[in-house]
Amino acid sequence: MINNKKPKISVIMSVYNGEQYLADAVDSILNQTFKDFEFIIVNDGSTDRTKEILEGFEDERIMVINQDNMGISKSKNRAIELSKGEYIAIIDADDISLPQRLEKQVNFLDKHKDIGLVGTAANSIDEDGSILCTIPIIEDNETIQETLLRKNCFVHSSVMFRREAFEKVGGYRSEFKSALDYDLLLRIAERYKVYNLKEILCKYRFNPDGVTFNKREQQNKFVILARYLAQERRAGRGENLEINKSRIVGKINEDFSKNTFISNLLAQWRKLYIMSKQYYAIGCIHLYKGDLKRARELFFRSLKYNLFHIKAYMCLFITLLPFNLVKYLKFLFKETAQYYRDLNRGWE
Repeated sequence: MINNKKPKISVIMSVYNGEQYLADAVDSILNQTFKDFEFIIVNDGSTDRTKEILEGFEDERIMVINQDNMGISKSKNRAIELSKGEYIAIIDADDISLPQRLEKQVNFLDKHKDIGLVGTAANSIDEDGSILCTIPIIEDNETIQETLLRKNCFVHSSVMFRREAFEKVGGYRSEFKSALDYDLLLRIAERYKVYNLKEILCKYRFNPDGVTFNKREQQNKFVILARYLAQERRAGRGENLEINKSRIVGKINEDFSKNTFISNLLAQWRKLYIMSKQYYAIGCIHLYKGDLKRARELFFRSLKYNLFHIKAYMCLFITLLPFNLVKYLKFLFKETAQYYRDLNRGWE
């Protein structure tokens, strides 16, 4: 149940079978230093313990909506339609907001009336909550605007936007089964200035069971669609959303609708391959920074998911060498940070 008083912020979460990390994500919002918010959580037809976990929270700021599965875009739109806050903050069910996130963002938006959306810097964490690396962000609006068509510049679990901005661009679009966040960001950035706070106020979960891994090819196609539509809008042409979706994404949707043994096997192999590359990339970042112990752990993780990753073996060997020798080999990993950004997020 939510207070009748209109809150300053509405925090929105849509969750489907998110029992593993859900309690930590909810707690991270309830423990914010800024208290004037409502927390609307849509349980989108979960079949695991999600409903039970949510029923265990006794906080008048929480509203839980249990519904049949409708998909993430419709779920988020429904939550925002029911919300009352001037600002909308997003959190995913496997991510964590640090205690001062809402306070810092609401103060920023109150002071900068021309900013429609603000994100923050974030740490990438593994399944156990250990920090893998810091996700680099771009702060200023001008650079973000120049970059956003090439890649997503925001961690969506860190964003807060004005309700008027969300309503003006039409909200999340149900046509996007993936990359709906990126599509929304592009449309808001066309009408408003956007910004990222340099403080790390969010933990973004490197989750092997998330959409990023299980439907990566589908997600990449929707990223391409979002960019193409943005280019068409900025050129003053019509989007033709349905036509372009059919042209760019249609075949992928058909592929994922086939629930055959071979397709499931290939999807699992792709997931393991991507996870191996992810851990390898993050390991290279730590190797370049000189943290050989952490790099070694990550290269072992990479090999856990792909025993045939030759570069991971090579880098693992390098971490066993004397540091004075390793520092002369670091030039091999200069481009790793960019490699990690490109690999890890379209931003999805």
